[in-house]
Amino acid sequence: MRKLHKLLLAAAIVTLTLCALILPASALRMDDANFPDVDKNEWYYADLNLLYKFEIIQGSNDGLFHPDDSLKRSE
Repeated sequence: MRKLHKLLLAAAIVTLTLCALILPASALRMDDANFPDVDKNEWYYADLNLLYKFEIIQGSNDGLFHPDDSLKRSE
């Protein structure tokens, strides 16, 4: 009986771990950030792309990122 409990507990832990790893990955956007005013060789492009894929940033309404603009409090 104790072996069955340990086996069920192990199966539950494995299932929860897999769900915790798979669900966030499915929330990612598949396309890359394509802002015409940001060169892909910039030092911050990898971080910018990751934030874009998690839909934390979107860029401006005009389709640009404007990396040289000042950050506003509301942003």
